[in-house]
Amino acid sequence: MDLQTKIDNAIPKDKLLHFCSGLLLAQFAYIWIWLLFLPVIAGFGKELYDKYVRKTRFDWYDAAATIAGGMSVAAVITIKILLL
Repeated sequence: MDLQTKIDNAIPKDKLLHFCSGLLLAQFAYIWIWLLFLPVIAGFGKELYDKYVRKTRFDWYDAAATIAGGMSVAAVITIKILLL
C-alpha cells in the first residue's frame, strides 16, 4: 500500500470536509477578528441540524473537526500579529 492510500484511509472524508469548512469560514477573520467564532457556530449548528432535523446523531468529532479548521487559521493570525 502506497503512502497516498494510507493517508486517504487514515482520515475519513467527512472529517476532512468539516476541517476544510472551518478553515474556509475562519478566513473571514481577516475582515473582523470576532469572525473566528464562525467555525464554532457553524460546527455546532450543523450538528444540531443533524440531530433535530435529519434525526441522526450529534457527532462531537465532526464539530471538533470544523473547529480545528478554524483554529488553524487562528494560529496563523496569532503568529502574524506577534511577528509584526
